[in-house]
Amino acid sequence: MLSSIGVCQEQNATGKYVGFEVYLLKKFEWNKNSFRDNKEMREKFSEFLYLETLNQMPDSICHTYINPNKIELNEEAFLTTSDIQYYDSKAYTIALTEAGIKKISEFNRPFFVPFAVVANNKTLLIGWFWSRRGSGIPDKVYIELATWQFATAANNYKKTKIQTELKLEFAKCGKDPRNTANFISGLTEYHE
Repeated sequence: MLSSIGVCQEQNATGKYVGFEVYLLKKFEWNKNSFRDNKEMREKFSEFLYLETLNQMPDSICHTYINPNKIELNEEAFLTTSDIQYYDSKAYTIALTEAGIKKISEFNRPFFVPFAVVANNKTLLIGWFWSRRGSGIPDKVYIELATWQFATAANNYKKTKIQTELKLEFAKCGKDPRNTANFISGLTEYHE
């Protein structure tokens, strides 16, 4: 598998890719067999944690794992190809256009919002938009959204920064899907 990733990155020395969109999920299922919800799985998780081998843990134990075969996408993409400049596989970031920056800055959301990266009608990666305002953290792929700060005078939340890119973070539960051959091969090389 590593050689496949190496071949993909040799073909694109910059590590930048396009040709994908980001959809929010209309329907999905939380992992009911995760270490948080099942005593037997909690014990297995503890073993992996003790041995520091979380990357070898099956995805089926991860709490925020979403089975890609059990999802329904929203009808329209949240971030279209015109909102995305490129994905940088070396920095794990999605660089946004002005239109994409505006969409993210106006994104009114709860603490956890699942999304899918889609290219050619194929779901390549699933993750979560996440805000530090929420307790807990996704244990798979997530994008941390701009920090929010409570503004007492206005009695509402106020953004403290503008995001020009979205960083795909990985919380170390199971295999890291961000640069697998399956994900990268579904994208198109970026040319400036």
